[in-house]
Amino acid sequence: MDVTLADPRATVDAAAERLRTAARDRIPCPPLRDLIDPDDVTTAYAVQERLSELRLAGGAKVVGRKIGLTSPAVQAQLGVDQPDFGVLFDDMAFAAGAELPTEQLLQPRAEAEIAFVLGALVIPALDRPGGVASP
Repeated sequence: MDVTLADPRATVDAAAERLRTAARDRIPCPPLRDLIDPDDVTTAYAVQERLSELRLAGGAKVVGRKIGLTSPAVQAQLGVDQPDFGVLFDDMAFAAGAELPTEQLLQPRAEAEIAFVLGALVIPALDRPGGVASP
């Protein structure tokens, strides 16, 4: 696939489709480095927003938000200088003690997380379609 950075929408769509296909087929895909420069955070968030739009159009519901890479040590390890932000959908939430359907996971990993349940949105702009924050 020959996608050029001269057509940002085509780049976003191609990257989103590659990731969506990998998730649907449960087969890892090649990195997106051929489509997106590793330092292009704006395009990366545009891909995330496109994937969120597709998920919402398919009936998924947003149940939360995620902030990752909050530790300066982890940021340094991964070569980034800021946290990242994401959306949690209803099929990502499991009750305490629930059995996780590992056959639905692409590359299962365990990671400790801390969650907060808030009574209202802290930043209303995060509730727009796609539900992603720009850096």
